[in-house]
Amino acid sequence: MLFRIKRRGGEMQDVPAAVSSEGVITLRKEEVPADAESVSFHDDFFTAREGDSGFFLIPSHYYCHDTMLTEFRKREDTEAAYRYNDMPLYASAKEAGAVLAVVSGMDMDYELVVGVKDGAYYIYPRFTLESGPFEDFVIRYFRLEGEGASPAGLARRYRKYQLERGACRPMRERVKTQPVLEQSLLGPEVRIRMGWKPMPPEVLEQDRDNPPPVHTAVTFDRICDVIREFRKQGIDHAEFCLVGWNRGGHDGQFPDLLPVEEAFGGEEALKRLTAFAAQQGYLICAHTNIHDSYSSAERWRREDMLKDKNGEVVKGGQWCGGQSYLICPEAVHEKILPEDMNTLKSLGFNGTHYFDVTSMITPQPCYDKVHPLTRKEAAQWRAKSFELARKYFGAVSSEGSLDYAIGSYDYALYAVFGAPKELPPMCDRTFPFRHIVYHGIIHYNLSAATVNAPLKDDRKLPLLNLAYGGRPMFYYYSKFRKDSPWGNRDLLCGTEKELREGVEIIRQDYERYKKMRDLQYEFIDDILESAENVVVTVYGNGTRTIFNGSDCEFRYETGDVIPPLTLARFSPEHEFQSAITI
Repeated sequence: MLFRIKRRGGEMQDVPAAVSSEGVITLRKEEVPADAESVSFHDDFFTAREGDSGFFLIPSHYYCHDTMLTEFRKREDTEAAYRYNDMPLYASAKEAGAVLAVVSGMDMDYELVVGVKDGAYYIYPRFTLESGPFEDFVIRYFRLEGEGASPAGLARRYRKYQLERGACRPMRERVKTQPVLEQSLLGPEVRIRMGWKPMPPEVLEQDRDNPPPVHTAVTFDRICDVIREFRKQGIDHAEFCLVGWNRGGHDGQFPDLLPVEEAFGGEEALKRLTAFAAQQGYLICAHTNIHDSYSSAERWRREDMLKDKNGEVVKGGQWCGGQSYLICPEAVHEKILPEDMNTLKSLGFNGTHYFDVTSMITPQPCYDKVHPLTRKEAAQWRAKSFELARKYFGAVSSEGSLDYAIGSYDYALYAVFGAPKELPPMCDRTFPFRHIVYHGIIHYNLSAATVNAPLKDDRKLPLLNLAYGGRPMFYYYSKFRKDSPWGNRDLLCGTEKELREGVEIIRQDYERYKKMRDLQYEFIDDILESAENVVVTVYGNGTRTIFNGSDCEFRYETGDVIPPLTLARFSPEHEFQSAITI
């Protein structure tokens, strides 16, 4: 067991390491020479031979994607380095047991190296020292045996670690002081994209006073009609999230929010809408963005932007507002967010505030000389921003389920964004690790595929979302670009027929969800694939749900026969309670 320091010029320096009685391994930052390029940690337990039983566990191959398992099968020499670790951990499981390794020092500044050479497997963290060794390198070991050495057992142990150290709290406790969170769990999330400028953008650096025209998909007054139809059809609980209500529509001119986009009715119409939603008993919230910004915005300042090592402003993607630039987490929190929170409150929003992107992508370091930040410091500022929004609105959400600020937000648009089209190198199968870790701590929609799930060709999707502990999520006018990750079928409300039929689709899914929504507060202890297209979810209170997504009957261990496309629920005493069939 050792730390290996790679110095400039290629020289390697090995530093012996030992595990303390508490299972902690530490390399003090003072032990790392100034010319170090990287530091890696190696332990024989995290090696294996071709043909051995067991697996390696990789938390994610990319931002907000599935946890991967590596099996020790015969394969060609391969090595992969995964930089985007959604959770700071990795694991090795063998016949004798497993070790869960949690990186708790320099935990946002490493890549996970996984490889095989001549039949010898290995996995280790390699710290990249982007911002130098600014704290001690710390890895915590948790040894598990028997069923605890399974992927689910490792997930349960990590959840226990997170709860014990106070990184997060169960929703069951939080709702005592967060009534908005409690109310949001009662119904679906309904996002409405109101309008947008051309996408992909025709102009990258847009004119503040003469921007590209905004396409209007729906007005504030029309959303009042949607709300009336919800009430008429008996959907008692829902949370509406307005996307693109702000200046320039969706991704229009951040960090500017005002003036409210006139093409949709303007500020007074928005205030009528938020007041009407509240009067009808619904939550309504705003979609904003503290990650991307555009040079056409009045509040855009070069000095507030994230800088790279050369002092250049860091660019983001190209969206409706043109070329985006990443704003420094400290600057946006200190200079922009307090004003935004007061603005949003004055407009009448009363629901779970939504920050786009923020929990989907690991914060980047900032090399600005005035406001330099390590990744960890940037993450701490992001957490402060979540906490501020939670203070104002009672709950806060974002796009992904990264856990660098897991205790500071309440809802993730996606537990995982989606399954890879093909497995990445050194990965053999996926496992729903984060669902077991964080169900009951945050709530989520399963993935991009389950947005507008009942509209999709795959009839399994609405029940699959529930089977993995998800909350239904719908999106009016989701398709604003050709390569839509949410699918080509959309919820519309332009005509009365579209309005009625769209709400009816949501109502049906709401009725399905009502039979399962009490389980949002429970931990998930295991998710098993008992047969092809059959998912068994085991909750911490003993409840089990069995989803038969196949085209034939499935006989459960109790003797109960579950029809095709059916989600069945069994009590902790293994008694049949209810079933939902599509």
